Amino acid sequence: MKNIVTFIALTLLILFSSESVYCQATNPNNNTALGAFLGFNGSQDLEFRTNDITRMQLMQTGSSLINTYTVNTSGNLGLSADPTFFTTGLETPFSLLHLNGDNFLGSPQQSGFRGWMRYGIVSTHNQDLMFIGQKRNSDDVTDAVIAWADNGAGPSGPDNLTFVYTAGDGSGSGALSDDGLECARMTAEGRTGIGTLWTNTFQPKRRLDVIGNDTLPQFRITHQRSTSSILGKYADFEVSPEGHLHVLPYNSLADDSVNRNMALGFLSPFDSPTEKLDVMGTARLRVMPDSIPPNVVITGVEQNAEGDYQLNYLSFSGNGGEALGGDGTWVDISGSGCEWNEVTNGTNDDLVMGYAGACNEGRTGIGVDNPDAKLSVLRTETTEDNVATTIRAIGGEDVTGLVVQANAVGAPWSPFVYGVNTRTVGDDTFGDVYGSNNIAQRGKNVTGVYGNASLGITQNVGAAGVAIGTIGIRRIGVYGEGATAAGYFTSTIVYGSPLTFSDAQFKSDINDIDTGLDVIMELKPRQYTFNQEEYSYMNLPSGQHFGFIAQELENVLPDAVEEVSKPEIKDPETGDVVSPALDHLAVNYQEIIPILVKATQEQQATIEQLQSDLADLQAQVAACCEAKSANGQGMGQSDFNLEVLPTPSDLKQNYPNPFAQQTTIQYTIGCACKAEIVVYDQSGRMIATLVSGSAEPGAYSVNWDASNLESGIYFYTLIVDGQEFVKRAVKI
Repeated sequence: MKNIVTFIALTLLILFSSESVYCQATNPNNNTALGAFLGFNGSQDLEFRTNDITRMQLMQTGSSLINTYTVNTSGNLGLSADPTFFTTGLETPFSLLHLNGDNFLGSPQQSGFRGWMRYGIVSTHNQDLMFIGQKRNSDDVTDAVIAWADNGAGPSGPDNLTFVYTAGDGSGSGALSDDGLECARMTAEGRTGIGTLWTNTFQPKRRLDVIGNDTLPQFRITHQRSTSSILGKYADFEVSPEGHLHVLPYNSLADDSVNRNMALGFLSPFDSPTEKLDVMGTARLRVMPDSIPPNVVITGVEQNAEGDYQLNYLSFSGNGGEALGGDGTWVDISGSGCEWNEVTNGTNDDLVMGYAGACNEGRTGIGVDNPDAKLSVLRTETTEDNVATTIRAIGGEDVTGLVVQANAVGAPWSPFVYGVNTRTVGDDTFGDVYGSNNIAQRGKNVTGVYGNASLGITQNVGAAGVAIGTIGIRRIGVYGEGATAAGYFTSTIVYGSPLTFSDAQFKSDINDIDTGLDVIMELKPRQYTFNQEEYSYMNLPSGQHFGFIAQELENVLPDAVEEVSKPEIKDPETGDVVSPALDHLAVNYQEIIPILVKATQEQQATIEQLQSDLADLQAQVAACCEAKSANGQGMGQSDFNLEVLPTPSDLKQNYPNPFAQQTTIQYTIGCACKAEIVVYDQSGRMIATLVSGSAEPGAYSVNWDASNLESGIYFYTLIVDGQEFVKRAVKI
C-alpha cells in the first residue's frame, strides 16, 4: 500500500512539475530513488524533492510531540509549498495528511491542535490551523469535525469559518470579486451569521444572526415547496428598517379565500389558527396608547366552549340611541330614557352611561338610579366576609386595589388637592363608622397605611390624624396597636400630653424599690451628636444632645434597654426600598424616673437626719454656753462633751438585681465583732456562706457567683452583733 501511495505521489510530481523531480529515503544507507520506491519499509522517512528542495514527506514509523500531545505519526504525509516546513525542527506532518502554507513565524502553528486530529486533514497557513476529519468518542461513536484555531502568538484574529462562493476571473464584484461572495460565517464564539454583509469588524452578535439590506425577508420557514414563486406554504420573517419584526404567513394567490394565520401556544401541529393571531392560553396588552383618543371598542365574545373568547372591535357608531350590549354588540335603546350622548348641553367630549332613571350630564352610575358624582357606585349585597364591596382587586403578583392621582391644573395655586378624600356619614343608630378601613394581611412586609409626603414648600406630613368632638367624649387622632410596637418613629416626636399605662389593674407583683441612689451613682450621663450622614433614613436630630448610651445603661438597668427592629419601608408604587430594616437598642427613659424619685427620697431622708443631728448639736452648744454664762465662767475645750456615735450595721440591695451570673453585695459593720453573710433559697435551705469571721467597723462588699444555680428568688442575710439583716435577690 505504501508503494502505491509513493508511486501516485511521484507520478503527480513528475506530471505537474517543470523542474527535475527525485525522491530519496532519509536513511543515508539507502538513498536511491529506486531503493526508496521498492524498498521503503517504514524505518526511514521518504522525501520528494524538486531541485533538492523538499516538497512532500512521508513519515517513517514513530511518534512526535505536537502541542503537548504524543501523536503516532507513522505514515503521515506532508505537502508544503514552503521548504522550511521540513527543516524547522518540526519535521513531521501533524495528521495523516498535512497541507502547509506560508507561516510568518517560520514554523506552522501547533496551538489548537489536539491528539485526535491525526485522523483527517490538517492545514496550517499564515500562523493559523484548520482540521477536517473525524473525532472518535467511543467504540462506533464518531463525530465528523471541521475545526479551526487562532494563532498562539503574534497578531490575533478574528479567524472565522466562512462559506464563500466564487465565479469568474476575480475582476468583478460579489462572487466575481477576488474574495468571492461570502454567504455565511461562524465566529470563534460560536455565533453563526447568515448573509452577505459580514466583515471582520462587523461580526454576528447572537448565536444566529441573519442580516440583509434588501427588500426580501431575512429568512423563511417552508412546509411545502413549489416551483412557482407565488405558490407554496411558508412564513417569512423580516425586520423593517425601523427595527420592527414582521411575521408574514403566505396566502396563496391561487386560493384567496384561505387565510394564513399565526398561532401561539398550540401543542399539535394539526391545530389550525382561525384568526390572524390565535392564542391558546393567556396574553397581555401593555401600555395601551392614551395620547390619541381610541376610535374602536374591543370586546370579548364567548365562542364555542366555556372560557373561549374572541377579541372583536366595534367602531363607535355615534348614534345616541345605541348602547353597548352584554354580547359585545351595539343595542338600540332609543326611548328608554337613557341614551349615549356624544354632546350634552353644548359640552364636547361628554359621555353619559346608561342606567335606570333620568340621565345626568357627565355622570356615571353603577347600581344607582340618580348618580350625584362623576362616578357613583351602589352595592347592598354582602360578600362571604359580610362586607358590601364596591371595588375589589384579586390575584396577581402586583395587585393594587385602587390607584388615584390628582394633579392641580389651571390655576397657578390650588389651595386644596386631595388624592383620596373619603367621607363616611352615619347616625346615632350606627355602631362603628370608619372614614377609612385599611387591612393588609400576609406577606413579608405588610403595611396597613403608608404615607409619603415630599416637595412641600413649608411642611411635609406623611400621615395626619385629627379627631374633634364635644367635650366629654374621647377624641383620638391616631390609634395604634402592635405586639412589638404600636408606633415606630425615626424623628422627633412632638406631643401635647403623653400618657402611659399606669392603672393598678394592669399590674401585679408590686413591691417597693429597694435602693435608688446606689443605682443612680452607677449611671454614666453622656453628651453626643447623632450620625446623621450614615443613618440619613432614620431622620436623627442635629446638634448637641444629652442622655445615656444603651449598651452602658444595659449593664446597670437591663430592664430599661430593649432591642427593637425598625421595619423595612418600600415605595408602594416602585417597590424601591426607601428605608432599610435595622435592629438596634432603645432606651425606655420612663423606667429611670421612679429610680430617680427613690434616690431623691433617700437623699432627702439623709438631709433631714443631718439637719436633726445638727439641731441637737446646736442645742447642746447653746445649753452649755448658757450654763457657763450664768456662773460667770468662760468656756473651754473641756466643756464640749460631743459623743461620736458609731456607724450602725447595714445591708444594702445587691447590684445588679435581677442578675444573670454574678452580683455584688455591699454591707456595713458598726462594731469590732463577728459577721456572717449566708444565702438561702425560697424553701429556707442554706445555699452558700459568703462571709464568716471577725471584722472591724467599716463598709465592705462581696461578690456572689451564682452561675451554678437555677433561676429564681434567693435571700441573703447579714448576721452581726446579734442582729439580722435580710434582702431578696432575683437570678434570671
